[in-house]
Amino acid sequence: MLENISLILQTQNKMSFQEAQTIAYNALNSISIEYIAGFRYEKCSEKEIFYVQLIRACMLEESTIIIDQAFNFFADEMNIDFILQALDLLNISYKRVLLIDLTNQKHHYKENNYVA
Repeated sequence: MLENISLILQTQNKMSFQEAQTIAYNALNSISIEYIAGFRYEKCSEKEIFYVQLIRACMLEESTIIIDQAFNFFADEMNIDFILQALDLLNISYKRVLLIDLTNQKHHYKENNYVA
């Protein structure tokens, strides 16, 4: 997972291997999943994979992060707090994120007043 994240920094931002690895590890640590640094995808939970994908996306500084149908991916989650918490811990502006979900998932957002 660490190499998966740091590769983005090395290729897109022309960082050294060591610098990219340090930033990637710090990102994993900021959301308390640093223990997966040496894991491969098949050893990670769906939530851990989501967090790694979110970290990779935030490494592309000028990009919009699109999260599509999160509750189909995380059926056990009852609200979007785990997404918002990760965004906050990674210092990702909500303005960079586009959450797309089906109307039948509206109840997941209602309690937090995120429905337009």
